[in-house]
Amino acid sequence: MAEAVRLCLRMRWPLLFVFAFLTPSYPAFAYSFHQYEQAPVLVVGRVLEVQLGSVVNEPYFSPYGEVLEATATVEVLRSRSSADELAAPSVGQQILLRIYRYVDGGNPSIGPSPSPPVVDERRTYVFPLRAREGGLWHLAGDHGDFAVQLATTQPLHDAPPPTSRYFLLDEAAGVIVHGAAPQVRDSARGLHDFIGEEQAADFFALLEAAIGTDAPRLARLEALYTFGQPIFGGPGGTAADPPLDVAKWASERLARSPQRARLLAETLLENMKFANRAGLLLEAADQALLVSGARRALQEGRAGALYLTWELLRRNHPELLSEAMARAFEVADDPNGDHQELQLAGSLIGERGSKAEQKTYALLVGKHRHADPAFYNRLWQSVGLENNTNAGYVLAVVLEDQRIAFRDISYADLAAWALQRQTGEDFGMRENNSRFARDRSIARALAWLREHGYAQQP
Repeated sequence: MAEAVRLCLRMRWPLLFVFAFLTPSYPAFAYSFHQYEQAPVLVVGRVLEVQLGSVVNEPYFSPYGEVLEATATVEVLRSRSSADELAAPSVGQQILLRIYRYVDGGNPSIGPSPSPPVVDERRTYVFPLRAREGGLWHLAGDHGDFAVQLATTQPLHDAPPPTSRYFLLDEAAGVIVHGAAPQVRDSARGLHDFIGEEQAADFFALLEAAIGTDAPRLARLEALYTFGQPIFGGPGGTAADPPLDVAKWASERLARSPQRARLLAETLLENMKFANRAGLLLEAADQALLVSGARRALQEGRAGALYLTWELLRRNHPELLSEAMARAFEVADDPNGDHQELQLAGSLIGERGSKAEQKTYALLVGKHRHADPAFYNRLWQSVGLENNTNAGYVLAVVLEDQRIAFRDISYADLAAWALQRQTGEDFGMRENNSRFARDRSIARALAWLREHGYAQQP
């Protein structure tokens, strides 16, 4: 923990990121298309239930944390066997599948933990299976983000594919063609690592046959796949450049349609939460339709409206500012709202709000300090501590809070660090200071805020 705090302070990251170091980060052990193709049995199944069992000593995972053996009940929708000695389960049959789960997410203190495949209830996957022992089926690979692939309940073709290769290609294309919006978005990352150059031509041939020049479906696909593509380098990063660039494929076909700008705007308005991943789609979309739709969403208090509005404000649409500010204050007073939208609300008020609006935000921080400590912690750190010259109003509230945030670090300590970084003033905060020294630094920081009009005199 101490290392995480020191790194955040040294790198000048928002202090909210301190807590991110408590969450383990797993590498993606991507299974290739060829490895799937070699599995003796392929099953497309809907997960009905996942029952957690007891802690087991599983050699691959156990060094990284306590591991539970779990059993997933899967309804078979489609299946195929390429091994004479192992028959595929029948359609409609319910099978039991052995999987693993970490008790607490793994132990990040000894390095990145290998990730068991994510198998969630009520979702449909392609399961590559290798054996059946004692009534339990076993996955071909028990670790890796892509040891299972998303699928849909509806097949792409009624007739069963002749080979494992086309079975897998049909299922991958089926997600794109028949999947609901979340499935299409979620599939982008998996397909990015799953379909390679050897399979891309056949995959796109399936899409061509199923979608063709249907402009509304192409617009939906271009936008949703863009939202889901892997992003490298954080918020300012760029989408990966995969062999399977479905968004580019859809864009090239949609470019011939005079409806493209309108259709992209409509798709963006249906998926506002992903506007920060839209990139050049925002410029290509009908701007008048986007602005009017965003204004209506703000006025109606629709979840996700700030995501789209934030991007439009960055692209020189100041006519949305007043409605955006009103919505930002609603989000900042809602402990049950979306965490990321709260960050946008705080950043908007911090970067574009007047001094009066900064003071109002500080009052909200004070209001939630005792009512909801978790929300309070997110709220005060969302105000844009690095770029907001008026963050002193909020920091004045937090500097009075001597409660412990984590370990021996108080909220007041965090606020003093933030103010020292923002202003360049030396209040005496150091990494290894004693409690007495930190309290003295906090008093200096408060005195500075009072001197500059951000806090009332005692």
